[in-house]
Amino acid sequence: MRMSRRCRVVVCALSLSAGHTLAGGSPRPAHENLPRTLAPLYRELTGGGIGDVVLLGDSLTVTEGTFTYVMDDLFWGSYGIAGDGCRGLGIGFATDMRPGIAFVSGPNTERSSLSGPRPMPVGGYTLAGSFTTMHPPDGALTYRLLGPKIRVEYVLQPGGGTFVLTDDADLSVVVSTDGEFGTGFVDVSLAGDPDAPKHLYVNTAPGSTGDIVLSAFVMRTGRPGYIQHYAGRGGVGPDDFLLADPETYAQLVGSLDPELVFVMLDYVGSIQPPPFKGRMEELLDRIEAGAPDAGIVLVTHHPFHQNLYMEANTYLELARERGHGYVNLYDLFDGPGELADLGYLRDNVHLTQTGAEFLGNYLFDLFEEQGRAAVIADQNRDNQFDFADVSSFLLAFAGQEPGADLAEALRRVSGPALLLCWPSPVRSRALTSPSRAASGTSMTWSSFCSPLTR
Repeated sequence: MRMSRRCRVVVCALSLSAGHTLAGGSPRPAHENLPRTLAPLYRELTGGGIGDVVLLGDSLTVTEGTFTYVMDDLFWGSYGIAGDGCRGLGIGFATDMRPGIAFVSGPNTERSSLSGPRPMPVGGYTLAGSFTTMHPPDGALTYRLLGPKIRVEYVLQPGGGTFVLTDDADLSVVVSTDGEFGTGFVDVSLAGDPDAPKHLYVNTAPGSTGDIVLSAFVMRTGRPGYIQHYAGRGGVGPDDFLLADPETYAQLVGSLDPELVFVMLDYVGSIQPPPFKGRMEELLDRIEAGAPDAGIVLVTHHPFHQNLYMEANTYLELARERGHGYVNLYDLFDGPGELADLGYLRDNVHLTQTGAEFLGNYLFDLFEEQGRAAVIADQNRDNQFDFADVSSFLLAFAGQEPGADLAEALRRVSGPALLLCWPSPVRSRALTSPSRAASGTSMTWSSFCSPLTR
């Protein structure tokens, strides 16, 4: 693991409401529709499967030491390591990855940046606009990887060159990248100890005369657990992702087979909500086309700029209109001043390790609450929470429905009792940021929980 993280599980999931308001005066919630959004992911994780999450964001999701790496470690500690996921092969490839993974060398090659506008046209056929170009006649790359299952993604282009994949054993795969613009991939398995780093060599084939563009590795252990795919790009908003070929982008998202797509993109200097909302709708159309069965959660940024309240409003509108999940980090703090006072910002935008730890743990705990409760509540596994689930549960509890999965549901709860929870105006408890606990301003959740035992 990259560093020591706190790891805990909270079973009972409840609704929160925040004290900050929309244009019409109603409060922006702390989150909405998370159980339904997280149910596909948590069915995999709690059922011993593989939970794939695509992170689509800006530098707040990909920069070194940010909160997403904290989440990665916490999920790995709870459910196991299914792999290091998809990583673009530009500069910063090995950022915060498990020890042993590294870019070793690359003579006669160029690595693109992981921030700023994606280089076109090649970047339009990649997930994050990040790639490495090998030049003939002797461009070569050496990586140290943890897999052992590796998917090598590359860009097809007219006149593209041919490369050869080898390892320290007997792997030898020849791949041509010549063709109409598009994306290709080849799956390989590296020999040896699956838990030890292994070399993968990429060499220009003898006689090849065209450039070779490698766009990403997808690294999997082949074991159950959690896996994050880093599809973000620093310093850009939805406009940059819309530069990608629409069909190719949808296919690349879908090829990762995600149960959840985590979206965090802002205006990038624009303060015009209508264009931003329209462009987010276009991007969501592509994500939904590529991964129709995945949950999608729209996560606001922390309030490093006062104009981000418009992002918080726009994300809430989109989540409600399209049936997606929503998490409001903007109202978790009282603005840039509070973030600075808490020591959470290392510059005007990005998080310190302390800030990353706080947000990573906050989101992990929230997802655990909502996701684990969703799996228990969705008794008939139709991703809906309705009377059919209540009926299924009560029949199982009364012993009248052989084959019902009550025992499995009960095993997911730590303790002899199953908590049935629903909203209530009677009881409440504050869930606060550190300084809000002192100021009295808080987000609250309300519930009534009854233990039900056999």
